[in-house]
Amino acid sequence: MACVSSKGQITIPVRIRRELGLQPGVELEFELRPTGAFIRKSRNGKTPIDKIYGSVPMDTSTDELIEQMRGPGLQYRRKK
Repeated sequence: MACVSSKGQITIPVRIRRELGLQPGVELEFELRPTGAFIRKSRNGKTPIDKIYGSVPMDTSTDELIEQMRGPGLQYRRKK
């Protein structure tokens, strides 16, 4: 349970912050629904992965990169 402050702020219980991986600075989205409010992590592309996604130029496919990393021993598993 949380209480709204005079500034409209709430404190999210520690158990929920840990379960959802909420760290300081994480943005949340609020959505009104017929049964109440729904709160979730924002999906605006500001996660660490989203910040670097697409920044490395790729001349080869993912399959080729994996094959290079694993070596030729696993080629028999791929269906061509």
